[in-house]
Amino acid sequence: MTGLLPKKQQQYDRFVATIERVLPHLEDDDRKVVSTLILLALKLEGIVGKTLSEDDLKLVHALHDMVMKDDDQREAALNIIHNMKRKTA
Repeated sequence: MTGLLPKKQQQYDRFVATIERVLPHLEDDDRKVVSTLILLALKLEGIVGKTLSEDDLKLVHALHDMVMKDDDQREAALNIIHNMKRKTA
C-alpha cells in the first residue's frame, strides 16, 4: 500500500515523524488508523488544506471506504502502523 505513503523523501520523513507523534493518541481502531493515514498523506501531498472542505471530506471518506473494503489495502495500511509502533516501542 505504498499508495498511501508520500512519494518525496522529505514528505515521507514528515509523514513518519507525524505518525510517530500521533500513534500514542490513536486507539487500536482500524477505521481511525486508516483515516489518519489517508488524511495525513493527502495533506502532505497538498491535495487537502489545513481546513477541510465538503469535497475534501467526501474524498477522504471515499478513499477510506475503498481501503477498508479491500482486504489487501486494509492490511497494508495497518501494517504501516504496526511497523511504526514496533519502531517506537
